Amino acid sequence: MLLPLLFFISSVSSQLLSNILSTFPSGCNRTEFFDASHLNCLPCRNGSVPSSDSFSCVCSPRQRLVQVTPGGPICADCPQGTVTAPDGLSCIGCTGQIDCTTSCPSDSVAVYRKTDGSLPEVSGVECVRCDAGTKPDSAQERCEKCSDRICLCTEDVSTPTCPSTLNVTPSPSLSTIFLSSGDIVSNRINASTLMTTARRCQLGSQIDCQALGNICVLQNYQRDVQTACTIFESISNVPSLNQWAPNMPWLFYYSSDAASELQREAVIDQIYKFTKDHHGELDIIAARYTLDGSFLGLKEISDGSIQLCVESLVATHKTFTFGTRIRQVCKLDVAELIRLEEPLFFDLYLRFTNTQGQQQMYPLPVVNENIRKTGGYPNREERSAQWILTRRFFLVDAWSLKDVESGNWTALRYARRMEINVEMVNTRDGKIYPPYVRIVYDELRTNDVVPAKEVDSSFSIRYYTNPFRHDKDLEIAMAVLSSLTVLWSALRAYSWGRRAGKAVFDMATLIQFLLFECSFLGNVFLFVTTVTVCYLTFAYKSQTYLFYMQLTDSQESTLMAYLIAAASLKLVALLHRFVSLMLTETFFIDWERPKVLPRADIDRPASLDPIKYDGAKEQPVVIWRTYLVANEWNELQNYRKTSMAVQVLAMVFFLDFLHWKDLAIWQPGFEIDPISPSFASSRVSRLAVSLFFYFTIGFTQWLLNVFIVERIILDPFHNFIDLCSIANISVLSLSHPLYGYYIHGRSVHGWADTGMAEMNEFLQRERDNLVGMRGLESGGEMQTYYVSLPLSFRKRYTDLAGGSSNDASGATARMQNVDPTTIQISSRARTHAAMNRFLQEMIEHSLPEVDYTIRERTMAEAALDIELSDSSSLGVFTRDHSESAFARCFVYGNEWAKLSFEALLFSIVFVYTNSVPLAAVVTYFSAVFLRMIASMMFTNHLVKSSLVDHRFLI
Repeated sequence: MLLPLLFFISSVSSQLLSNILSTFPSGCNRTEFFDASHLNCLPCRNGSVPSSDSFSCVCSPRQRLVQVTPGGPICADCPQGTVTAPDGLSCIGCTGQIDCTTSCPSDSVAVYRKTDGSLPEVSGVECVRCDAGTKPDSAQERCEKCSDRICLCTEDVSTPTCPSTLNVTPSPSLSTIFLSSGDIVSNRINASTLMTTARRCQLGSQIDCQALGNICVLQNYQRDVQTACTIFESISNVPSLNQWAPNMPWLFYYSSDAASELQREAVIDQIYKFTKDHHGELDIIAARYTLDGSFLGLKEISDGSIQLCVESLVATHKTFTFGTRIRQVCKLDVAELIRLEEPLFFDLYLRFTNTQGQQQMYPLPVVNENIRKTGGYPNREERSAQWILTRRFFLVDAWSLKDVESGNWTALRYARRMEINVEMVNTRDGKIYPPYVRIVYDELRTNDVVPAKEVDSSFSIRYYTNPFRHDKDLEIAMAVLSSLTVLWSALRAYSWGRRAGKAVFDMATLIQFLLFECSFLGNVFLFVTTVTVCYLTFAYKSQTYLFYMQLTDSQESTLMAYLIAAASLKLVALLHRFVSLMLTETFFIDWERPKVLPRADIDRPASLDPIKYDGAKEQPVVIWRTYLVANEWNELQNYRKTSMAVQVLAMVFFLDFLHWKDLAIWQPGFEIDPISPSFASSRVSRLAVSLFFYFTIGFTQWLLNVFIVERIILDPFHNFIDLCSIANISVLSLSHPLYGYYIHGRSVHGWADTGMAEMNEFLQRERDNLVGMRGLESGGEMQTYYVSLPLSFRKRYTDLAGGSSNDASGATARMQNVDPTTIQISSRARTHAAMNRFLQEMIEHSLPEVDYTIRERTMAEAALDIELSDSSSLGVFTRDHSESAFARCFVYGNEWAKLSFEALLFSIVFVYTNSVPLAAVVTYFSAVFLRMIASMMFTNHLVKSSLVDHRFLI
């Protein structure tokens, strides 16, 4: 049993539909008929009554038909003693018959006229069997092949009951189809049949008006030449007051442009929310019509009735949960399309409940991109003001372009892409503008109509809002933060110039400024993009009342452009950072003094100082301690706060194995629902999920490593400081020509070349506080410092470092008949000794021209990472209380540069491929390749700057 349904067709200036209450046919009373064009009940006029199916008005049994008009039949009462003849056009007597009725066999009709067509004075009904090829109509009144009264009409416009003023000149365009490619092809629409249908429509036949409208739809609403559409418009006459002609279906929007029609705020008076009731459902129903104009009733589209890509019932039902973004893509067999030969036609309505609790309906406009106008396609334009809005559409047409005799198709048409667009009102109160359907048809020509062939089709639902406010906020954020990066880059370039000993601004400083700007601007793009996409995605899913909306395609493209720009800038910044790390100059200062070898006549020398002991020989300082420290330093070069293998495995586990990537689906709530791949994510939502989880996993690793592993289990940097102290070796690492870091590793025991037992004794004495402090300052523990050195240091350092390459030539090796490496290392050893003495003397304040002071770092210097004191003449050692500042010489101290670039690389691959494993593989191997190249470059430059033998670095 059909329950009555109230419909409200909102007032639109281009249509008759204005505050009309509608119902199903069963909801009309005894004096009303159901208007299938407008989906409402209208009263029968001029004495007529509803027909048995309630879809039209007819004369009552005691009346005869006088005239057929567009407003309904005109009836007249039969005189006393007569009743309506079976043809309904005249009255006959019924003397001697009860109720003037009789029964005839099923193959016969009742005859009541004489052979000359006149009526007898006294009615006598005779049963006459119908001839072969004919059959009685449903009332057994006549033998004919038609069952409706319109068949009584002839083409003669002078017939009293069938007046027609239609004046159309037959034209070849009446039977043509206009394809999207611009081709014009013949079809099965017969021009004479079309004219007959049009005349019947003009005479008031609702089913023929529907059929005429359907033919107009098949002709792609073409109105540039004479078609069914032009005939349709001539019948409807589109009055200036926008009153639609009776019985005519609604096909076009006339008096308002598309932009105004789609921006009506008050017509859909329902607040939509992310709930489980009717507020959380996009309830769309379809009025369905056959090709001949028959009305098949209303049907909810949540069962997939307008989707060529139909999936499971559960997935299809959830398709219309409000706020769920859907994109169904499938391949269809042509055989399946051919099976749906005769097209069905649809008018869509949004059913909603207004604030007064009344259930209403609003008609949804259609943007058909195949509509041509003056040779162009206005509905393919971006600006909605140029669009031509229509109402009716079909899904598959395998009928109009098929040759009945040969069974071949000139073309087969199907909906390649259908999209329901829902725009939220900017006030963010949960209301929406009128949704609209955008549809694109494609054609298969003769050679492509093969049953085994597959074609692509898609169905989607998209929610969005006006992009102006979001775009403005994004522009302001980017403009303000980008301006700040210029100031910060200028400050960093100034700091670099001071640390490099630049007296004036030069080209090198300008290049550094641009490189710093790449890094900071990339950080800004990454920060703003990450915050924006994460906030919009997760705020959208967590809301009940709609405040946050999905982005439009253009907005997504803008954010993706920022993302790609950020990745490019971060790549430049990463390469800059790696080059800076590779060019860091590191020297290992060995504090060990040479031991004296005793003479044979004396068991023990009076002094270990060869100057005080005449004739003593020096035992060379053991180099293995330097090699050991250099190897440990080299191993720290690529040590990171995060593990790349753990990172990508965790991403695959959480996003792919646990399906957390389904959080990127645009739907209410944080449900992880892998039921259907049609629940669509977007580039922005996938970006939000990938960046959020990548940074979450990365920062979790970071915190665990820094605050748990390094504090409880293993701290490689503090262990390295201890190693330096045990090995009696200090480290000076210059990240800039005049700036770097110093680790004071001078042993408190005086020497380190000793045996296991004595070394154990040293450690016990240090544990018992029986020796001095390890620090550089007397009585202090501080071993790590920031160093800003004077200009005189750089000159002396460069002169000494250049000596190792001057003597190492291939010609010298050939003359001495030795390996070139031997000559090179021999020269390097002499330079190493000279450099070692120079740095020892500098640290011990033995060189007045290269002296330094020790002080605390100010808060401003720490915040700005810049030296505010002048160190051009007197160097400055600034205490490093963290004891880890020297980690900036390694990847460890520049973790953000690598982590941020890897996050961007992972996200870009994932966004454009939607494959977590592929993104993980690309990111992992990119990181491994970069690590291999960096390790090789780090080691090569470490050998060059520290003057150690490269053969002992592993």
